[in-house]
Amino acid sequence: MTWRYACWAVCLCLLVACQKSKPVHTAFDWQGHRGARGEWPENTLVAMQAALDNPYIVTLEMDLAVTADSIVVLSHEPWLSHEICQDTNGARIDSSREQSYGIYGMTYAQLQQYDCGLLTHPRFGQQQRVSATKPRLTDVLTQSDAYATQKQRPLPYYNIEIKSQPDYDGRLTPQLA
Repeated sequence: MTWRYACWAVCLCLLVACQKSKPVHTAFDWQGHRGARGEWPENTLVAMQAALDNPYIVTLEMDLAVTADSIVVLSHEPWLSHEICQDTNGARIDSSREQSYGIYGMTYAQLQQYDCGLLTHPRFGQQQRVSATKPRLTDVLTQSDAYATQKQRPLPYYNIEIKSQPDYDGRLTPQLA
């Protein structure tokens, strides 16, 4: 099975499994885009939790990348973005070098050395700045369901986007078989 098909199969299984406890909702699907991206650092645990504080949000939208040790994490790009991430010395990642910070080239432990929440986002000036790293998908799903249960609200749906294209294969994403 190729990387893309394996990812889609996992996401489909997650979506089907999550449907068991879902109530029927209105026709409009309010989604927390990358969590509560305008208010909190995108694709982080705090952003997903903040999105669930909004009673209209029924779906959490997120993007995935894979580390060198095969951990699935949340990230819009398969690299550390210059807009939101700092290098290990605390400096903003240079835009011309951001793809050299490919997530697939790092272990999960190495990835956790980079902060992606303390910088002021250039397009979301009101966004809260908090120290945040790229979380594991499993942690986001577990925490989001637990938080929804604690808040006595319906469990969220998940809109999971996989970033993959042929020129990323073996460099920024796993190699296709």
